[in-house]
Amino acid sequence: MDQAKKVLEKIKNLHLRPQSKLVVRFKQVGFWVLGGILILLGALFFSIAMLAIFDVDPRVLTSWNLAKLLRFMLLSAPYFWLFLLLVVGAFGFLAIRKTKGGYRYRAWAIVTVVVLLMAIFGTVAHAFKINLDSLEIWERQAPPFLQRFAPPRMQMLHHPEEGALPGRILEFDEDGFELESVGGKIWKIEAKDSLTEGLEEEDAVILFGDRLGEDGFEAEFISRRPFGPRGGANFHNEERSND
Repeated sequence: MDQAKKVLEKIKNLHLRPQSKLVVRFKQVGFWVLGGILILLGALFFSIAMLAIFDVDPRVLTSWNLAKLLRFMLLSAPYFWLFLLLVVGAFGFLAIRKTKGGYRYRAWAIVTVVVLLMAIFGTVAHAFKINLDSLEIWERQAPPFLQRFAPPRMQMLHHPEEGALPGRILEFDEDGFELESVGGKIWKIEAKDSLTEGLEEEDAVILFGDRLGEDGFEAEFISRRPFGPRGGANFHNEERSND
């Protein structure tokens, strides 16, 4: 009884007023809507981060040693998108926690549900190439100071010293072809006929192999990848990296 009086006295001193049912219901719906939006945003960031995995030819897993593979993954990891994923995931958790009955569930249960929903919706976004479309918009319209934190995929993957060289095929010759990479740098590519079969000029590709001197590269694997609108790539407007 004394405890109840203390609570009432505290409410009176803080000048708290009871909220109407309409306001309470509006807040509950608002938290659910906010949580849903944050989960969808997290799914989009998750699907964009997934591109960093799918850009790597799976054959390098058996060709590269573990140290080389880890170095390349650390250099090309999409840290900006992973950071945004963690931020919206945390706020999504807090929003759901604020809903009616949300406090009843254990934190790990809510985290598990949020992560699963982001992974499911993120996979769907990747399947429908929503992540590619969103990333193209980002690369065309994002302010330069923000693109420093999330550079274009071509630039993130440009690590010839580690065995990865993205670019656009210019023309073929008897030994392979010429490739234009970020910054407009021209590379002389050595590649077997079996690797170039089916490729055409202007194709956007990622080469995995070994750097040869200043502007030479020997391709061990070649993967087609869609960069920029309709699978093309804008190389001239990107800063040169690691050349």
